[in-house]
Amino acid sequence: MDIGPWFRYLRRLGKRCESNVFAYEYSGYGLSGGRPSERNLYADIESVVKTLVCNKHMNCKRIILLGESIGSVPSIYLASSISMAGVILKAPLMSAIRTMYHYSGNTWTFDPFPNIELISKVDCPILIIHGTEDKVIDISHGISLYKRCRHPVSPLWVSGRNHSTLRLDEQFFPRI
Repeated sequence: MDIGPWFRYLRRLGKRCESNVFAYEYSGYGLSGGRPSERNLYADIESVVKTLVCNKHMNCKRIILLGESIGSVPSIYLASSISMAGVILKAPLMSAIRTMYHYSGNTWTFDPFPNIELISKVDCPILIIHGTEDKVIDISHGISLYKRCRHPVSPLWVSGRNHSTLRLDEQFFPRI
């Protein structure tokens, strides 16, 4: 993700939620070096949390991960192995194959981004937000992930919003 266009949104998010926001770019996007890959997505978020814990002296129990769309992948991955304060997922995907081919069966060993398998290992509250009109990642992904959460927070299904307009909706700020 190139975070440049997200600056105003992230600033507003921090202000509305009265929180500090730490954002990062995935390898190979924006001004970030490297190349995009599943492995690098995981290394990127691990590096971010290491920076927050080691350099900023934050406790993981005070960090809430926010992952939108493909950003749900590193957030679920990290929270499945490190106990966090919480996770917020906006328009999350179940897995790559399920997203690309509208497949709903079992997870294949070569299926990248297996959120549907990892989410049940997350041991903190999870809020899932999804637009009802999302054609990029169907709302069925959000519903299926919600059903597998160990500590689900009542989800927010945003009527009439799609993948591009979900972040514009004011409903999710009070929920967060």
